[in-house]
Amino acid sequence: MLLNSARILLIPNRQKKYDMPKEFRIVNKSGETIGATSFVETENSLPEFQIIIFNETYRNHGIGTEVIKLMLEYGFEKLNYHEIGLYVFPFEDNAMGVYLKSGFRLRKIIEQDHYNREKYKTIFLMSV
Repeated sequence: MLLNSARILLIPNRQKKYDMPKEFRIVNKSGETIGATSFVETENSLPEFQIIIFNETYRNHGIGTEVIKLMLEYGFEKLNYHEIGLYVFPFEDNAMGVYLKSGFRLRKIIEQDHYNREKYKTIFLMSV
């Protein structure tokens, strides 16, 4: 899958031969892996969207927005998902803004759910 005139390329990770890929590397024009994105199918049947841009140089340039748009289209049209969810921490303002701009809405606030660094943290469930 190609984004923005070959600026960013999504390359599927190895899957079973006949499965539709659900995990992708985000690669720049030079072939450097700068991030990853995936759908994780969970027990509650709401596929969970995940994205990370490893290289900070590529953050805040619209790449995440492009990847989200492409992945949502892929999830709904090719994987036949009816709804897609994600989890985000309340302090992740930039990510929250991108998700809202991409059509995600707050579905649930899960208080004291995520254990990290010896304390529980609140996490938001969003979906589109």
